[in-house]
Amino acid sequence: MFQHVRRSVLPVVIACVAVVPLGLAAHADPGRPGRGGLDDAGRVAQEQRATRGQNAFNDLVARTVAAHPTEVVDFSWDGARGRVVVADGADALARELTAAGTVVGTAAPGAVPYGSRSAVELAAIEQLQAAGVESVAARYDAPTHSVQVTAWTDAPAATAERVDEALGGPTTFAASSQPAVVVTYEPARDVPQESSTQGGEVYGGCTGGFMATRGSAYGITTSAHCTSKPTRYDGDTTGSTYVASDRRDVRFTALSGDTAQNKFRIDSTTLRTINATGIVSTGSLLFKYGKTTGYGSSTVESYKGCVTFTSGNVWCNLYYTKDSVTAGGDSGGPWFVANTGYGFTTGQNSGGSYVTPIAYVASISGTVKVKTS
Repeated sequence: MFQHVRRSVLPVVIACVAVVPLGLAAHADPGRPGRGGLDDAGRVAQEQRATRGQNAFNDLVARTVAAHPTEVVDFSWDGARGRVVVADGADALARELTAAGTVVGTAAPGAVPYGSRSAVELAAIEQLQAAGVESVAARYDAPTHSVQVTAWTDAPAATAERVDEALGGPTTFAASSQPAVVVTYEPARDVPQESSTQGGEVYGGCTGGFMATRGSAYGITTSAHCTSKPTRYDGDTTGSTYVASDRRDVRFTALSGDTAQNKFRIDSTTLRTINATGIVSTGSLLFKYGKTTGYGSSTVESYKGCVTFTSGNVWCNLYYTKDSVTAGGDSGGPWFVANTGYGFTTGQNSGGSYVTPIAYVASISGTVKVKTS
């Protein structure tokens, strides 16, 4: 079972950090591409300067996770240098990463690998929700080998009693070395919200992400929680739609009637080419577009794991930004740096925005791939 080692019944204050202005449009209306592409060359160059070194580190991490899925525990970027935490005993990998100029740490024995974190996070959420603690989030913290749980409630003392009772029973997650559970309580008013709205703009009440293929078909990616499929998307007829497995907030909707291009929208008049995908690292500066808030940016503050939203949906493998830069209608919109795609908007609360990594497009059935050429 989980070990419940401590709790805090004091509300946690989330600090909001002002977005650094880039001198670029922050608000946009949906529409067909126009003549804004000439200005985007300067914007791409500005994004590349602001993320120098970061993209090379993220490329290294992506290759390392693919080649050593059970040996990578965590990774982050501090603005100047990358750090990777490897599993106990992964000495050869540690030497390889050190030679590449990366700071390397070794996790304690029994640490959960990066690719397996959502299983223990979801187990904690399900156990607490079964006890009536509905608005919860859980993330695995490698340095402390613990599951850090947030419960949003206006009655922290009473909720803490239910938490104590729930964690005193058996859990559905079995492992040889169980992580401890640390629970903190935050005000109910700040439960994360998905960024969808009612209406018929862009993709229903959401924003389209990146173009993708599913076998020989092409289509658009957006958030799985965007369930109101429009009859047409950017002039094309929409067809079958598929969602990712394992509570990943990603959807693919087939399109027909045009020729698919590896482009995505960054404002109401500009389309940009995507030629690569990247892995999301804590500490990375990312840029985004949403039909409501337009173009903007924020730094990835932390990994948030599995989170319950006001809709009742639980989405996993989420990252959280330092600034709340999205709003209703932005769900599914792209996160990127220059010509590399990194993820999709899932939602936000007062402290930041939630991002689903682009890698989980691969969790959609039928071999879905983001179109990069």
